[in-house]
Amino acid sequence: MNFRSCRHEHDVQAAAMSGRWPAPVAQHARDCASCRDMKRVVEALQAPIAPAPRAVDASALWACGRHARRISTEARISTIVAVAQIGSVAGVLSVLIALASSSGVWAALWPAIWPQSGTWLFAAAGVVAAGAGFAWWASTASRSDASHRPSG
Repeated sequence: MNFRSCRHEHDVQAAAMSGRWPAPVAQHARDCASCRDMKRVVEALQAPIAPAPRAVDASALWACGRHARRISTEARISTIVAVAQIGSVAGVLSVLIALASSSGVWAALWPAIWPQSGTWLFAAAGVVAAGAGFAWWASTASRSDASHRPSG
């Protein structure tokens, strides 16, 4: 780029900005290095600049955030439901065991089910573990069914 000043630079600048090139000014802009540079600079500054493309669509980002919040909420709720199911199964089983032992039915069935005395604690723990396993399976099955349903 030439930094020498020319007495016709102002005329070349005005012609470049207006887009109208009188013949003597156009000829001078082709011949003079300083005026040729002035013409290039003015034309470059007047050229439209294309907008930069957006990196991420805002609506897609918003939808992803909403989906993540929904999944987090469903996970917390399913944990609460699983704990409630396990507790309810354990409670129902303990009530059934208490009713059976108080009515005498348990005393008649116990020797047939478990011949050794004093192992009722292990049997009750096994029943509670089976109920907890069933509750866990039920909550897992309902969670996997919910993930295959289309969300609305």
